[in-house]
Amino acid sequence: MVTANSVIPADVELEACVLASILNDPFDGQLCFNRLEEADFSNKTYKFISSGITEAISKNYASTDIVEIASILKSRVNGAPVGIVELLKLKDEAPICVDIDSGIKRLIDLKKQRQIQSFLNESGKKITPGSDSSELLSEINTFITAMEKDSSLELKAVNAADYLSHEPQKPDQILENTLDRGDKMAVIASSKMNKTMLVNQFGLSLASNSHNFLTWYIPKPRRVLMIQLEVTADHFHRRIRRLSKAMGITAKDIGDRLQIVNGRGLYITGAKGIEKIRKVAGKHKPEVIIIDPLYKIADGVENAAEDMKIILAEFDRLAEDTGAAIVYVHHDGKGTPGEKKITDRGSGSGVLGRDYDAAIVLTPHMKIEGATVVECVLRNYAPKAASVIVWGCSASGDAYCFRVDDSVPPEKKTQQSKQPQLHFMEYVQAAKSILGVDELEIAIFKADFKDLTGLSNNRINDFVSWATAGAMPYLIDRSERGYRKNKKWLKFAENRV
Repeated sequence: MVTANSVIPADVELEACVLASILNDPFDGQLCFNRLEEADFSNKTYKFISSGITEAISKNYASTDIVEIASILKSRVNGAPVGIVELLKLKDEAPICVDIDSGIKRLIDLKKQRQIQSFLNESGKKITPGSDSSELLSEINTFITAMEKDSSLELKAVNAADYLSHEPQKPDQILENTLDRGDKMAVIASSKMNKTMLVNQFGLSLASNSHNFLTWYIPKPRRVLMIQLEVTADHFHRRIRRLSKAMGITAKDIGDRLQIVNGRGLYITGAKGIEKIRKVAGKHKPEVIIIDPLYKIADGVENAAEDMKIILAEFDRLAEDTGAAIVYVHHDGKGTPGEKKITDRGSGSGVLGRDYDAAIVLTPHMKIEGATVVECVLRNYAPKAASVIVWGCSASGDAYCFRVDDSVPPEKKTQQSKQPQLHFMEYVQAAKSILGVDELEIAIFKADFKDLTGLSNNRINDFVSWATAGAMPYLIDRSERGYRKNKKWLKFAENRV
């Protein structure tokens, strides 16, 4: 308990850890120092170093440019004897914070305790037999009001002349010329277009050493936290295994870089839900956080701008606190998506389209069933050409993933488009892998086929009709009918094996 004349110990070792962590990480360093000020440090030398880092950031230098920081400190008239040698020693020898976010919060809390201690000490001196208690109470109320203000929300102006004098820090690109750390990106498509499978493939690509995701280049592997809120844990487990197999990715390839939260039924909603995600992120230190889907975590009415602003602001805070890029999955509204501008895509309030830094937008292809046109909306980079991807099987025929098809022009489906061509040959190998040489009840086949291919129930029915038709069908069907009896089996045709 803090009382007048009690001593609040300062955690000097923690101060060294926080400074070392900031000097060692060029991206998180600047993010973190936006939340700190000189008064958060009690040690005179660390206070002095923090002021140099703050000035370097204000001049748009990299927060880890030790030469520049040393130059700033040297220029101070009453500077402490801190130069490059001392900064390098701090950077290399001080332990790094395992959880820098918690470390910063602790430093800020200790500063507040020191402020409370100082106030109590000064107030104690004013308590005398003839003092006015109302005046002292007024001072206490003023002090409490000041303490409740969040200094991290104070606005800070930057001199534009400094922008013209120095190059900005290079962005830490997640997807080359598309998505940076700290950005927000939406993945938007109509229902049943395999949006979840696309972001699963995205997460696996980032976590592995593949260096590519569809038409994008991935500069280096990333730590990914995937928050999936729709699919049961067992089914999601199967999806990840099959998708990884189709992509040729093993457990060794991803290491511990992909962490998954199966959040269905856990009420991860609104600000409280984001706080739960923030705590998990504090443990795993992700560079990308994927949230699927948006409607599960958003609180309020989707069409209400004010309600949508709340969750988007929470995404901003999550990106600021963790330094991660926030990627979320959203569905299209009613109508034909191919007839809308891509900036108007996404159900609900138009606030969404003006908020994200990047968006990947999926539209059914005009002519080819199962093909998807991929377009981008980019705030910070030059436009990217549209491409076509196809949900296709692997060489083994028992796993599927998205692949780029450069031979198909990116033509989007509209109301005037002709019925797409059916490319059911893509799925014959999948049917063969399920059936083998055995006969299987059709209901069981359809369930396994859907789990493997991701096709809708209607499209599966169309496939079965196609595969059992003609003089040389791929599938042979057999029925048993009678009183209260109507069963049907499928078998792969022997002459097609």
